[in-house]
Amino acid sequence: MRKKRILVLHAQIPFVKGGAEHVTGSLTRELIKRGYDAEIVQLPWKWYPCTSMMDSILAWRLLDLTEGDSLKIDLVIGTKFPTYVAQHPNKVLWLMHQHRMAYDLYDREEYGGMKYMVDGPEMRNKMMEIDSIAVEECKLKYTISQNVTSRLKKYNGIDSTPLYHPPALAGQYYCGDCNNYIFSAGRLVPLKRNSLLIQALQYCDKNITAVIAGKGPEMDDLKKLAVQCGVEDRVKLLGFVEDRKLLE
Repeated sequence: MRKKRILVLHAQIPFVKGGAEHVTGSLTRELIKRGYDAEIVQLPWKWYPCTSMMDSILAWRLLDLTEGDSLKIDLVIGTKFPTYVAQHPNKVLWLMHQHRMAYDLYDREEYGGMKYMVDGPEMRNKMMEIDSIAVEECKLKYTISQNVTSRLKKYNGIDSTPLYHPPALAGQYYCGDCNNYIFSAGRLVPLKRNSLLIQALQYCDKNITAVIAGKGPEMDDLKKLAVQCGVEDRVKLLGFVEDRKLLE
């Protein structure tokens, strides 16, 4: 009996790697361990201007994922927006997130809410309609958390089941000495709210520091914020760190 062939669908922001890349990569590796032929199929993703999102939606919709080099593809797994717009007779969903700027962040200008974008409100209505159609096409509907499940139900009226993934370094974490810093790791973008951590240092014991690992466009703004709050000597921005250092 031949191995079943599975495609994991991923929308990749060029030169950016984070949790989504970990989840799709890990999922693909685990499928292979379990005897499947599995590969990631990804297209570049850009969320601005608004009209470019429709181009991405159309690109995913027009893909023929039923076979490759005359080999039948048995299953596709949609992940984050807009991958699940792709068509396939056996499509399932493991939803990381929809385009939140059209949903719970719609009226949050600081997070790129579509309410404040040119053609944003009209585009939002189209996206919500497309999401509802595309997600309903999926034979099974899972999400990565209860929050994502609740959001899908609230805005699209669609039921789904949370299916949690293990953390990136599962099995390698350990307890060490307790030190006087608060640690944050992730992409440096406003939505991750590292700014709140830096602002909070003003009200902490002066011995408490913040150690922040990760890269992203917010790096310079966070440095400036630390100066504005008078805590620049208590904030360490490490940039990208290797796994061993992350564990430490």
